[in-house]
Amino acid sequence: MVGFAVSIVVFVLLAALVLRWARADLRENGGPTTRSAVAAWLLYVLHADSVAWAAWGQMALVGIPEGPALVVGIVVGGLGFVLFLVSSVQLGTRADFSQMRPTRLVTSGVYRWGRHPQNTGWALVLTGTAIGGRSLLALALVLLFVVFADRFVRIEDEQLAEAFGPEYERYRDATPAVPWIAAPFLRQPA
Repeated sequence: MVGFAVSIVVFVLLAALVLRWARADLRENGGPTTRSAVAAWLLYVLHADSVAWAAWGQMALVGIPEGPALVVGIVVGGLGFVLFLVSSVQLGTRADFSQMRPTRLVTSGVYRWGRHPQNTGWALVLTGTAIGGRSLLALALVLLFVVFADRFVRIEDEQLAEAFGPEYERYRDATPAVPWIAAPFLRQPA
């Protein structure tokens, strides 16, 4: 349990560092550098490991039947993985990146339903893991990821607004941050 607590503290400290780097990269370079992009992905992997550790290490179990929880977890996680994979492929093939910056705004495919489908998919993968493992601690860690991702995509939104101007502003105003959820409180200002 001490090792787990240490991993959470490390995640929080690294998350603060990654957000600082991303903000500095936006200010100094107009967008992410390899440093902040790689650090963010490593942070995602570290965090996913902590969620899996909590879920499958049976930490803070909820008293629901194991079988149904596992089925629901697999369905939620599977849908999240598909969304993550599809959005990654669409972004990679349609955005035309130059030095870590998109040269074309992607607003089609799954991006027509939400501005951040990769993060949404990843959050669903983590949520499915927490549900399958029946762990309240893992679910709390998913919320920690959501807080980090929210801060990170706000920086990304600023970069896109700077790069694409009115085109991005129209897209942002018409498209919720989270795919398929059009509630006004989920729309993120730039």
